[in-house]
Amino acid sequence: MNVILRVIIIGGIVFLTSDLHAAQDRDQLINQALDHIEEGLNGNKVNKNIAFVDSEPGVYLRDNERETIQPREPTFRQEPKSRLKISESDKEDSSLMGFELGTEIFYHKFKEPGITRQSGCLYGLQGAYTYRTSFNEDVRAISDLFSDRDKLNMFRLEGLVAFGSVDFESDSAGDHNGRGNFMYDIRALAGYDFLYSDNLIFTPYMGIAYRYLRDKSPGRILPFASFSGVFSFKRESEYLYMPFGVTTTKKLKRGWVMDVTMEYDLFLDGDQTNHYDDGGLKVRANTGELFVIDSIEFDQDKGYGFRGSVKFINESERANYFIEPYFRYWKIRDSETQQFTSNGGRVLWFDGTGTIPRLGNQPKNETSEIGLKLGLRY
Repeated sequence: MNVILRVIIIGGIVFLTSDLHAAQDRDQLINQALDHIEEGLNGNKVNKNIAFVDSEPGVYLRDNERETIQPREPTFRQEPKSRLKISESDKEDSSLMGFELGTEIFYHKFKEPGITRQSGCLYGLQGAYTYRTSFNEDVRAISDLFSDRDKLNMFRLEGLVAFGSVDFESDSAGDHNGRGNFMYDIRALAGYDFLYSDNLIFTPYMGIAYRYLRDKSPGRILPFASFSGVFSFKRESEYLYMPFGVTTTKKLKRGWVMDVTMEYDLFLDGDQTNHYDDGGLKVRANTGELFVIDSIEFDQDKGYGFRGSVKFINESERANYFIEPYFRYWKIRDSETQQFTSNGGRVLWFDGTGTIPRLGNQPKNETSEIGLKLGLRY
């Protein structure tokens, strides 16, 4: 009997107050009724955290007329899906912005087909800083790729310094081991983030970059020299190029993020400077006088490069670290030819007849590098 009475009291209050009182007033009345029920249960507590939902039509009297209340459809508040572009945690995510610093080791191979070859391991330090001005909108259709709602939002500065030694092989100059190499590469990039889904971003980019390489290379004595043998001289390579690439960022499980990058490098200009005077290369004139050959800067403006990498980033509370295998490749065409000179260009060299200039150039060459980066992101 007590149970039936409690149900009648609660149900009556709900239906009689559903239209006549605000939700707050109805809750107050319900709590008062439950308090009376607790008194009838000798002080036993009743759970008041109850949600009442109209699941069936109800009938009540209004001015002595019957009126049916249709059930209300239950509504649920659905939280928006976490998007990579707006998530506060992702805005602080090291995979999206911040510094990275690490080391790398790579196998370097340079060859002038049919002339010389040199190869060896180089060791380097690399760093980068990525800055995003904002987070772009999701891409939901192909037309979004060509709309103006997204904007240039990613800016990145990269740097590499590497050094090591290589072994030199040449049919004409012989084999020489332990030749010193030093290089650095500076790159400034800008790109767009296209958010394809919650955990997948495509970032096409372009930029400007400068690469420098210096080595101590053996050289073959020129045919018009009055002595035989080989000599060593400093050689400097300078590349100015424009990177065009795309990075695909994919969020994996257990705090891992994967970046896959493919890039084409448009070769703008290159200079190859051979410091023959550094090696003390001397030739004898018809008068018997010895001269040192001047350094020559050969202009190389035709070529291309490409590179690719797969970077795995682990993000944890203690540290964010990454591992990145990669490759880089360059193919450069023959340089222009220049006449050999001495005494700062005041002495010009010709063949034995004195009519044909002695000319030289930087032959076409290829550079391949395969390596591994390890570092931290923060």
